[in-house]
Amino acid sequence: GYSDSIFWIRLKISPLVGTNFKNLLLRIQPNYISSIELFDPADTTNVKRVVGDNYSQASNDYNSINFNFLISGSDKERYVWLKINTTGSYFVSAQALTINEFINTDLIQQLAFAFYIGVLCFLFIFPLTIWIRDKDPLNIIFVVKQFAAVTLVVLDIGLHRLIFKDTNPILLNSVLNFNLVTYTAVLIVFHYFFLKDYYPKRWVKILFLAGLIFYPLEAFEILGASFSYSLSLNSYVLTFIAIAFFFIPFFGLEWEKISEPMFSKKSMILIHHSIAITILVTTLTNLGFLKGNSFSMIPGLLNGCITGIVFLFVLQYRNRMFREQGVREVAQANAMTNFERSKRQEKERFISMLTHELKTPLSVLRLAYESGDVVKNDKHVEGALKDINDVIDRCALEDKLENQGFNLLVERHSLKRIVYQKISEYDFADRFKFTADGDLWIESDLNLLRIILGNLLDNAIKYGDVNHPILINAKTENQSIKFTVSNTVSEVGIPDEEKIFTKYYRSEKAHKNTGSGLGLYLVSNLARLLKGEAKYFLSSDQKLITFELTLPEKM
Repeated sequence: GYSDSIFWIRLKISPLVGTNFKNLLLRIQPNYISSIELFDPADTTNVKRVVGDNYSQASNDYNSINFNFLISGSDKERYVWLKINTTGSYFVSAQALTINEFINTDLIQQLAFAFYIGVLCFLFIFPLTIWIRDKDPLNIIFVVKQFAAVTLVVLDIGLHRLIFKDTNPILLNSVLNFNLVTYTAVLIVFHYFFLKDYYPKRWVKILFLAGLIFYPLEAFEILGASFSYSLSLNSYVLTFIAIAFFFIPFFGLEWEKISEPMFSKKSMILIHHSIAITILVTTLTNLGFLKGNSFSMIPGLLNGCITGIVFLFVLQYRNRMFREQGVREVAQANAMTNFERSKRQEKERFISMLTHELKTPLSVLRLAYESGDVVKNDKHVEGALKDINDVIDRCALEDKLENQGFNLLVERHSLKRIVYQKISEYDFADRFKFTADGDLWIESDLNLLRIILGNLLDNAIKYGDVNHPILINAKTENQSIKFTVSNTVSEVGIPDEEKIFTKYYRSEKAHKNTGSGLGLYLVSNLARLLKGEAKYFLSSDQKLITFELTLPEKM
């Protein structure tokens, strides 16, 4: 833990047996102990021997990132004493090694640290390249956090003391401690921004804000060389934040406001609990709440790597989700653009249809008005008015269909009777040849039935050969009623099978007759409203056109 006291440690040195070495190197870790003074009864030089991060690197007897003293070996067991004073947490690991053992141990340590720093550099550079590409604010905060982690490890293992040998040790120590508290502040900022998408509750925001408020105080204390107080306060802040991580996924996020969370509740629990454990193993040992051992310094060093790896995967997944969301948004935008384009083209076709189809009947009405002979032109005027009325009615029906404005009134009706009533409304009723199997009772909407049948009969009258009859047949088949209207191909020709039921479609030769291009479109869509379907057939000799309407007997 942290203490203002000075501690004395007695070390029992085992006898040198089976070796030619006469001296040992006392290897002391970690690399942030302020002062270590050696008292060795075998040393008769009476020179004060002290190392630590408050002293120059040259005070060590061997050039290493670890503090060390050269002591004489003995064929008997003996003791040396260390006087320890540090502003950091009191944690000391000591080994007495022969020179070869020391070199080998140092080499393994240096290789491990080099590999670890390489991993941390990757966890810094890789998200940096992602941020350059995507410009996600959370990525750049993560990059800053990982840069602070790299710097912290470089300083924590004492590498800076080898690089900057001639620099004031107190200054280097201040840089180490300042980096440590800065790393904590960046970690808090990163987690706050990470949780923003999950609507953190007020107590979570207050907790993070409180953690950040301590940062200026800690930095000020470091500038005043009050390292112990600032580092102890920093460990407490980290401890409370880590404990909160256990509860935030359960009680700190407003999950009900999140329609499609990027990470599930279980994933958030796993992420925060794993990070909390790595932090607590370090901070509780530093504060003296957990007993330390030779591995106690490892979690602190690994924290930046563990959190880095976890959040690198998290951010990668998050970026992938954002890219997929961007693709969906682009697809939706393209779909909307295409929809707007189709609506605009549809509007242009509608205006073109009105301009063309109303031109002839309006000309008839104008001639009748200008001639003043209304009686003579009465039949033509009546036909022109009917054509205009038909176009307007079908446009109104199409608008009602588009806006889903139909309220179905399902009742039982005789289809045979409905067909005869529709046929009787035509001047050329004798052109229709109707056959049916009985009354053909159907439960459906009478108004829509009349519209559908009327449009089919209108189509046959307008575009069928006037010299041939129009054949109508109705029969029951598999609890459905099949209704067909067939007419002989006229000079208008054969329609396009793929476009015949589309809105505003009219073949080139059909424009001599007034029409909206909506009749068969309404037939097809209104049939679907009645749970049925409309089909088009052309005979093998291409002389007979047939429209087949299939409707259920009961909706």
